[in-house]
Amino acid sequence: MKNLRYVLAGLVLMASLPMIYISCGGGGGGSSSGTSAAEPATITEASVDKTVAFLDETIPFCSLEASAGAMTETLYSLVAIGQDISDQTKLARISKGNATAAPTAEEDESVLNGDCGGTLAITMVEDEAAGTISGSIDIDNYCTSLDGETETHMNGAATISGSIQTVAGGDEKTVLKLDTSVPITITQGADTFSVSVSNAALTLIQGTDSTSMAFTLSEAVVTDGDDSYTLGNVSISLAMTEGDLEDQITITISSMVLTEETARGSVSHQLQNVSLVLTSGATESTMTVSGTYINSDEGAVTLSTLVPITVTDQGEVTSGQLVANGADGTRVSVEPSGDNLFSIQADTNGDGSYDYQAGTMDCSAFDADSLF
Repeated sequence: MKNLRYVLAGLVLMASLPMIYISCGGGGGGSSSGTSAAEPATITEASVDKTVAFLDETIPFCSLEASAGAMTETLYSLVAIGQDISDQTKLARISKGNATAAPTAEEDESVLNGDCGGTLAITMVEDEAAGTISGSIDIDNYCTSLDGETETHMNGAATISGSIQTVAGGDEKTVLKLDTSVPITITQGADTFSVSVSNAALTLIQGTDSTSMAFTLSEAVVTDGDDSYTLGNVSISLAMTEGDLEDQITITISSMVLTEETARGSVSHQLQNVSLVLTSGATESTMTVSGTYINSDEGAVTLSTLVPITVTDQGEVTSGQLVANGADGTRVSVEPSGDNLFSIQADTNGDGSYDYQAGTMDCSAFDADSLF
């Protein structure tokens, strides 16, 4: 697909922005069994302000001050490691594909050196005759530094298992599963995060003109001091179709639940039947978003696209309008205004006009090259 990495980068950025509607009230110390999921949330000035503050804390690349904090650096580091793993796996498979010997179970081991010390070792065993894959990832004080000064150190281990087979029509189907055998710790200065993953599974079917993927996750837990964030019940599918003039990507989030346990209390955020459809043209792409977001304390909002989002092949979101609709006509709007700047405004009394201007979210620090 044309410049797919930049188009997907823009998609990642816009898919993050509906988080503007998260915690319409911010989780005020109640239990996760607050307002019924069937009840629409009322959008107020206070809830929008709390949500913007939540964005500053949790979403990389975007801030009212455009400051890149520890979470941004950490995400960039994780993405860089993921890209290294992907590259090494591709090289191993290309090497095997060029071999002339009969299929056997072969082991490939790659050791990645951190740019400021430490190692990340990847061992993969592919039994071509049996159609199985197994492997492990061992992280030993792996260190990265994006700016040459701030260092991020990682430790931990994970196991990989899966299969490769040919399905109807000659398409190749790959299934990969990953679990952390030792929680991955990420340390940057005085900040330390711990990540554990249980039963993450990716299914990929590769055809001539189409690709489909499905991702499921039982549970992933991030621990930051006394705070914990649990992501679970995740079911996501992705379909890509290539055409003569344009390509299309459809991402469907059937379910996803994020539960926060912090000093502010317990609150859960849930996505249901969220659909992101991106159509890629020669120089730019358009995207629409729809679905439901539910906050356990505040209720539900429905996401819709009033004006299709336009993303350039460089990953810049240039135009469009996303809206979250709440109770009694209240709503929040996010509109791109160029250079990955986004205007946030709200209709807090349901009269059809935006009476509250929450400000401009600056996501100009978003870097497509660092993600793909």
